[in-house]
Amino acid sequence: MKDNELKLKEQIKFLKEVSMSHDALAQFALGMCYLIGYGVKKNIKKSVKLLLEAAANGHEEAQIAMGAYYSDGLYVTPDIEESNKWYKLAAEQGSAYAQWCVGVNYYNAQRYAEAVEWFSKATEQNYPAAIYYLACCYKNGLGVTKNLTIAYNLFCKAASLGDYLSQRYLEKYYRWCLTKKAII
Repeated sequence: MKDNELKLKEQIKFLKEVSMSHDALAQFALGMCYLIGYGVKKNIKKSVKLLLEAAANGHEEAQIAMGAYYSDGLYVTPDIEESNKWYKLAAEQGSAYAQWCVGVNYYNAQRYAEAVEWFSKATEQNYPAAIYYLACCYKNGLGVTKNLTIAYNLFCKAASLGDYLSQRYLEKYYRWCLTKKAII
């Protein structure tokens, strides 16, 4: 046990030294250690500071974490524009999840045309949740011209990728068709 504790202290010391040189990975790792109290005393303020530094230095996971923190008001004051700033930086690195998150923020703010733009980007990467949301936009004419054929095809695509909400929607749709004896 003593050897493990000594190794952990050495690792934390190393992370502290390396993070001082603006190494994004070290900042992120140390920030996570402070977040959960791993090898250091839990300190949310230090954690957020380090995660912000890592995000500013281009660490994709830190950018996503900060996007989530600002979106949900977790450890920081809620700020959707600040959330989108961090999510967009991660999205620029190719994160379909971050693209979807920007879309969700815009969707929740009823800025549907912008939401559709971001859902479409994540859909190009086959991100199931984004495909579902894009289908909902087409189904209801939110940010796009209502088109039930496109919506149906998107629900099918998302369902085939394992999206539960799309699977449930299609199940309800098929049941409705059966009760109405409609042609599918």
